[in-house]
Amino acid sequence: MPNPLVTALHVYPVKSMKGISLSQATLTARGLQHDRIWMVVAADGRFVTQRNQPRLGLVHTRLEAEGVVLALEGCGSVTLPYDAVAGKHIATQVWGDACDTVDQGPEASEWLTRAVGSPVALHIVRMAPGFTRPQNQPLFTVGVAKSSHSQEQSMGDCTLVCQGQSRHIMLGTRVLHWAGVFRLGDVLSGP
Repeated sequence: MPNPLVTALHVYPVKSMKGISLSQATLTARGLQHDRIWMVVAADGRFVTQRNQPRLGLVHTRLEAEGVVLALEGCGSVTLPYDAVAGKHIATQVWGDACDTVDQGPEASEWLTRAVGSPVALHIVRMAPGFTRPQNQPLFTVGVAKSSHSQEQSMGDCTLVCQGQSRHIMLGTRVLHWAGVFRLGDVLSGP
């Protein structure tokens, strides 16, 4: 698919919960900002998905100034602060990768356990500061050019390599090149 066009952008702040549609997003070295920052684990550190807790798919997520809000009808809501990196460390495993994560606290755990009706305590965690999940290759390398109808200033025909840099991508962005694992929450269409 040469030079596909970004036709939709989605982030999923908490793995296995509802995503959020965006008109623009910031690319970081790990992918789209706020995408899959948190995940749900059992007390033993085993990560939990909709496969074993189907009600996770009913939990809405929303980006607010203070953090990501999780909400489920009839259960209220809880906020996960963007900068909450201090807490109990939990050793987890994600698809064979050992990960060091930080529990987001009892309020989030109690809310989620009650909201999804889990018989066992569930915890919301994020990767510990300084920890990077092992990967066989870079998450992605992508070149982008803004479409001519974009109201943002054009980036021109530049190549964007997301290694510690942040760049913006918007609907209507033309992808000039990509390589590696393109695991963004976006939708691409042909030329």
